[in-house]
Amino acid sequence: MRPDNSPARQMAQHLPQHADAELLTQVLTLNVRGLEVLCEATKLGLAPDVEEWQTLDERALPRVADAPYLLFAIDIASALRSEPRSMPSTFSNAQVPAIADAAPPYSVWGTAAGRLFAAAALQFAWHVARTRLAAAPLTLGLNAGACEALRSGNFDRLDWSAEQSTRWLTVRWSTDRAFWAQRLRAATAKDPKALRNNTLAGLQRLAGDGLRR
Repeated sequence: MRPDNSPARQMAQHLPQHADAELLTQVLTLNVRGLEVLCEATKLGLAPDVEEWQTLDERALPRVADAPYLLFAIDIASALRSEPRSMPSTFSNAQVPAIADAAPPYSVWGTAAGRLFAAAALQFAWHVARTRLAAAPLTLGLNAGACEALRSGNFDRLDWSAEQSTRWLTVRWSTDRAFWAQRLRAATAKDPKALRNNTLAGLQRLAGDGLRR
């Protein structure tokens, strides 16, 4: 159960479009699931190049995960380009703007658990884009054009896209070692103020990215 004083819930008080307990719980659950995949990948030498991942106590994962937005970035353009040639696309190139995060130099999502998480993340994004129009951009870290592309898409195609997840799924801000080092250290130290500041910095970053697109 998410505590009432969690960073994500506190921020939601200032973001009416995010003030939805059900959505916050879904984001937390998905973030934890993705972080569990990363922790397993660490054992295989596939985790991001941040030293704190190597020593992270898995009991700290819910604190790392507690944000009002996905900690994983979906490159919608690449996800939709990954469909089989025999399947007609319901998206035009004009509808699908490029998303900023580049593919990471590791293949965390190539594992079975990674592909399952990718499928869940893409299905969640599709659902939120269709049902939570106001919350979708910041919750998913996508611009309005990408959210519209998801809304107009075909749910039946998502399983195929998930199989190609190494092309379009990445840890959000995967190359920003400082962001992740700060977040992991704060979670390990059980420092709510540092976690809140880190989460807020990410939220401001998402908002700024949305304005620039």
